[in-house]
Amino acid sequence: MSFPFSASSTHLYFGPGAGMRAFGARRSGGSRAHAGVDLYFPDFTAVYAVADGTVTRGPYPFYLKTYALEVDHGTFVARYGELAPESDWPVKAGDTVSKGQKVGRVGILTHSNGKRLGVPSMMLHFEMYDKTQTGPLTRAIGTSARHTDRKPFFRRRDLIDPTGFLKRAPLRA
Repeated sequence: MSFPFSASSTHLYFGPGAGMRAFGARRSGGSRAHAGVDLYFPDFTAVYAVADGTVTRGPYPFYLKTYALEVDHGTFVARYGELAPESDWPVKAGDTVSKGQKVGRVGILTHSNGKRLGVPSMMLHFEMYDKTQTGPLTRAIGTSARHTDRKPFFRRRDLIDPTGFLKRAPLRA
């Protein structure tokens, strides 16, 4: 596995100081847990596949006028979220990808009134699943994975914390 960028995130995504960017961080007033990590990069920075795989879903609308892709990387499924809309996507459902291949670009989170989300940078929202379950990644509360504090992620129960994988992954050459 490699890091989805050729440089480190501009802000911490783990440990003290990671705040909302970290896996399991409180969201929606504390009613849910963050299901991935947010890797902050400038708008439209290229995002690369972390391993060889097959795009199983996407691109599809995800959050605040951004898109997501789901890629089966063999031993895990990754959701690459908050990607910029493209007129000609580099990959789509059914395509195979190679580690280090461009899969999209960092999108701009935009409210319905046209204003950008007030965060220090735009980001790749990255989620991982161990494939012990099947079906849609986003789930209702009754079938959701839960954080250690029992807060729901609203994600499939095979959700795994990607932090350790990303910390160990070499930067894309």
